[in-house]
Amino acid sequence: MNKKDSKRLLFQLKNYEEFAKFSDCFYILHQLANQYPNVTFFQEIAQTYYSNRNLDTLLNHIENTILSHPEYKKFCLLIKGLIYEEQEKLNDAEKMYLKALDIDYDYFDARNQLIKLYFYKNKRYQETIKHCELVFSYKNFDLIDKKNYSSTFKWLYSLWNPLFESYIYTDQYMKAIKIIEHKKQTLDIFFKGNYEDNFYDENIILFKLYYLLKDQKKSKELIYILKNYYKVSDEFIQGLKKDADQKYISNLNPENYEISKNNFN
Repeated sequence: MNKKDSKRLLFQLKNYEEFAKFSDCFYILHQLANQYPNVTFFQEIAQTYYSNRNLDTLLNHIENTILSHPEYKKFCLLIKGLIYEEQEKLNDAEKMYLKALDIDYDYFDARNQLIKLYFYKNKRYQETIKHCELVFSYKNFDLIDKKNYSSTFKWLYSLWNPLFESYIYTDQYMKAIKIIEHKKQTLDIFFKGNYEDNFYDENIILFKLYYLLKDQKKSKELIYILKNYYKVSDEFIQGLKKDADQKYISNLNPENYEISKNNFN
């Protein structure tokens, strides 16, 4: 097979994918993967099996890929983890992500999936904190070199919210504040301090945390921002205080507010 043939097959593949002709997709992808052993083609095969909801066949495909191309093992382990999550086999999913990270501890997709598994599905906040803190301990998030922006923000957006919310759930309020402030300061480079358009949710959470910590100076600063930039009412501020007392820190309890367009915009 020459390059011209491969381009023709790729063109056919797009048409087959568009019309969900999975058997034809499989045939072409296996041809390409055999001719050009490339992780992209194995990934396409996996995605096609997944789209066809043929998970058992996909698992067999992954096992065969690991045997024939061990250099793709971390990718295959990631896909197995995703399948196990789909099947609600969360312990097995965790094992796959950890095995992938044993091969490459800086593998973003596996680390990101593991953090999301711990935080959103398992509610294991200490494990979430452990893995987020690990990344912050070894990553140098360079905001000066624009070439690294894409990678830097991909990582940061995967870490910020799970980490500060896990700190909140474990009553580590000062650590949560530190991460939220880091997020604001980092994004402020691009947003130029335009509070009216950005950081609304972050400032709401910060106010609740400073209120719980009885930091009157910081609380007053946040009230000024909320009232002057977001035009919230005094009644809304009282609702936030009630939220905090009731441990509604990352979200709002509707019962504490009068419904109005100014408060929920």
